[in-house]
Amino acid sequence: MKCDLNILDSLILNDLNPANLKEAYSEKEYSEWLSIAQEFKIQYENNFLIDLFSLKEERLIKQHVYCHQERLTFLSDQLFVFINHNENTNNTPLSLTAIQKSVCKIIEDLILFLRERFPKYFRCLQPAPKKLIHSVRKEFSESLHTLKSQLTGDNKLWEIALEPYEIFTRGEKKSLSFKEIDYLKDLLNELKNVPGSILFQNDEGIIKKILFSNNFNSWKFLFYLTEEIKNSVEAEDTLTGQLEKYYWHQKVVNQSLTKPSLFLHYKRASIKDSLSAWISEEIIFVEKRFQLLQPVNGSQNRLINGNFKIETELSVPQLAFFIRILTETGTIRNKNLKELLGFFSRHFQTKRVLNISLASLYSKYYNVTDSDKSVVKSFLIRMLNRLNN
Repeated sequence: MKCDLNILDSLILNDLNPANLKEAYSEKEYSEWLSIAQEFKIQYENNFLIDLFSLKEERLIKQHVYCHQERLTFLSDQLFVFINHNENTNNTPLSLTAIQKSVCKIIEDLILFLRERFPKYFRCLQPAPKKLIHSVRKEFSESLHTLKSQLTGDNKLWEIALEPYEIFTRGEKKSLSFKEIDYLKDLLNELKNVPGSILFQNDEGIIKKILFSNNFNSWKFLFYLTEEIKNSVEAEDTLTGQLEKYYWHQKVVNQSLTKPSLFLHYKRASIKDSLSAWISEEIIFVEKRFQLLQPVNGSQNRLINGNFKIETELSVPQLAFFIRILTETGTIRNKNLKELLGFFSRHFQTKRVLNISLASLYSKYYNVTDSDKSVVKSFLIRMLNRLNN
């Protein structure tokens, strides 16, 4: 391999290590160390791609990139420790500290080179170097101070939006991954671009839109949204009105756009999925209450078993899309979608789902995948072929 990190290892862990400091070192030797690092950077960027081409398996390429990412991060962290040590002592030459900072910048450039040239193999969820985290913490602290100085009054949503920055700048969160830094930087830029007039008016609408589109999936933001929905639903006097309100909120959530691959907490469900699931649960609860309050006419004779259902080989999403086709083509002319889907949920079942939830059918009515479209299309073609025969 042409890209051998032993040169940097020796330079940083031996020559630039304050523990190995000798008074006899001259300015010329310091300059030579910097020249070694600069020359290594040039050779590294030229030869790393050659090394990758020599590897025959993608697994080996991925491992090679990660090993270099991990080692460069370690060396950067060591330099950051040395620099902090120098600043806390008075017996370290300023020239050595300057060389350490310059070499640390070279390593940051090499890590950035790996990330930009090989994004497929670079592990963005790994912790970023301590020097980068230190710089980001300082940047966030300054931006936070400026942004908060523009806010007036008590604004709960702004508190929620700025909480991750507060936690990080206070030092309660020690490290961030490359992905987290990108996310928080981009989100902060959007928040800073909110017009000043809206800041002073405490208009939360635009802040909510920014957080939702960036998948700000904190528990506090989810609780804020659910409380907002509950308050609007509770203003309705009837269960029917409450159901209609929940359906409307679910439609708004399902049709809201979020930026792909963004998340505040990557191990949690997206804010869109969590909120949609919560609304579905609330719809099911209100529907059950509604059914329990319906009068039961026990004297009426039934010609059909009340438990009778039509079984279809379509799945629930496919059935919902099929109903949508029937309504959009005018085959079914009922205008009240809730009542129509309620009828199908009560009187239809699939091979896997005996009791279809109205909330599930309603959700799938507006969200259809290409594979489900393909199945329904094949189903309709089969019906046409049957007619032709």
